[in-house]
Amino acid sequence: MKRSIESPEGNLPKKTDWDKQLSLVQIYIEKYNKIPSTRNKCKRIVELAKWYYDQKLKYDEMSDEHKKTWDQFIQEYYDKIKSNKIWKDKLDKVKLYIQQFNKPFFLIGD
Repeated sequence: MKRSIESPEGNLPKKTDWDKQLSLVQIYIEKYNKIPSTRNKCKRIVELAKWYYDQKLKYDEMSDEHKKTWDQFIQEYYDKIKSNKIWKDKLDKVKLYIQQFNKPFFLIGD
């Protein structure tokens, strides 16, 4: 039986809480072009960000099905996840520079 609007379940397994959380992360990324942040003012977004980071830490403990789904997710959203990481890495370098030299840091051509 195929899924349809009238019969969304069909013969497919029920979505788990894990699947629902991942779907929410995907929706967030599609809407804002970045991963959820733990610094967001919205408590629900912060919870979503924590869930996302927990999955990265707990990857080895995931079921094979979740690992497969997670890997597909990472592959699909890699550019948005990567650009967020690159930005954060640069920010961390700037903070470190300011701490060490007590003056602003200017990036030229980067």
